Amino acid sequence: MIEDESVCDDLVAAFEADKASHKAGVVGRNNGQVLDKNSKDSIEIKFFPDDPRPAWQRYVAALKRVTSRYVEQYPYAARVGEWGLSSPTNFQYYPPGGGYKVYHTERVDRVEPGASRHLVFMTYLNTVNDAGGTQFVHQNITVQPVKGLTVIWPADWTFFHRGIPSPTQEKRIATGWFNFA
Repeated sequence: MIEDESVCDDLVAAFEADKASHKAGVVGRNNGQVLDKNSKDSIEIKFFPDDPRPAWQRYVAALKRVTSRYVEQYPYAARVGEWGLSSPTNFQYYPPGGGYKVYHTERVDRVEPGASRHLVFMTYLNTVNDAGGTQFVHQNITVQPVKGLTVIWPADWTFFHRGIPSPTQEKRIATGWFNFA
């Protein structure tokens, strides 16, 4: 959990200030990207690991603290090789009724950047009280968005998940991957 909610607020403000970078969310990657609002309805920007914006730097520092607690709970996650934040993190805005509505996982083949993904992280940047959770099919759980809550999980098929749209509320998340070096 990111205790200092201003970290979330600052990241939202950075997203709002960067309207020129806003893009509709797509499903797939590279030339196979498809804009399909029935599957994924979002507006997104990317934060690269070396982004100099103070809001991003504060978020990375907070994410490191959360990740340290994850590794304390799951020490074998740190015993599989070097890994870290090396690919862009997505800021995703979902309007009411929006979301990444289809089950998906973060590593599906041997093509990069997905092939080297080790762990996934997602931070809820606002609280949603009207559905809007993230449903993990094999774990039979739905995580309800609470501002600052950061969920970390392995990138593999055992963690297929989807967003449950809120019919009335917006949802904002920061999500990305820790890749093997």
